[in-house]
Amino acid sequence: MSQSSGLGDRAREALLESASETGPDGLSADERQLVEQLRARDREVRNHEEAHARVGGQYAGAPSYDLQAGPDGRSYAIGGSVPIDVSPVRGDPEATIVKMEVVKAAALAPAKPSAADRNIAALADANRLEALAQLASQRRQSREADADDARGPLVAAAEALTRMARLLSDGVDMIGRGVVDQAV
Repeated sequence: MSQSSGLGDRAREALLESASETGPDGLSADERQLVEQLRARDREVRNHEEAHARVGGQYAGAPSYDLQAGPDGRSYAIGGSVPIDVSPVRGDPEATIVKMEVVKAAALAPAKPSAADRNIAALADANRLEALAQLASQRRQSREADADDARGPLVAAAEALTRMARLLSDGVDMIGRGVVDQAV
C-alpha cells in the first residue's frame, strides 16, 4: 500500500508542479503562451502601421502605438495609428489628384486594412473626384478662353466689315438721294 500511496503522492506533486512550474524565464506556461500571443500581435500591428507610413511617404507621419506590458515585463504594441494628410492641395487640382492616389494607396497598404483604413481610402477617392471635376472645369474654361482669343481677330474683322457695309449702304443711300434731289 505504501508504494501505491507513494505513487499517488508523486502524481499529485507532479500535477501541482506542472501547474505552477516556471521555466528558465520565470514564466508559467500560461504566461509564456500570453507572451507569444502578444509578440504575434505586436508584429502584426507594427507591420500594419509601418506599411501605412512607408507608402504614405511625405503625407504620412510616424506610427504611434498603444502598448501593453506583458508578463515578461516587456511592452507590446496591441494597436496603433499613423497620421495622414488627406487635405486637398489648395489651388492645384492636379497635385491633389496625385496626392490622393498616394493617400489611398497608403490607407490600403496593409495586408488587412481596417474599417478606419477603408474610410480614409474613401475620403481620398472623394477628394480625388472633386479635384478631377475642378481640373475639368479649369480645362473647359481654358479652351473657351483660347477659342475666344482665336475668334477675337475674326470677330473684330467681321465687326469692321459690318460697319463698313453699313457705311457703304448709308453712303449709297445718301448718294442716291442726292442724285435724285439734283435731278428734280
